[in-house]
Amino acid sequence: MFSFDLVVKNAVVVTASDEVRCDIGIKDGVVKVLGQDLPVGSNTRVIDAEGAYVTVSLPWSRTGFLAHNCFSF
Repeated sequence: MFSFDLVVKNAVVVTASDEVRCDIGIKDGVVKVLGQDLPVGSNTRVIDAEGAYVTVSLPWSRTGFLAHNCFSF
């Protein structure tokens, strides 16, 4: 079983080719897993990203993408 420092729940993860609704498990500042219903421990920080998009280092200035309701790691 994984132990995470941070779990981002209900995110819409956007990649160059896809959008996926899932949870994001982060440990020591590194995304470790994308999945459904990730376990949350007593020391795990939880962010509810319902209605928000999550990207990984999307180059905002080059895409013209409006960064509204977005988290970026």
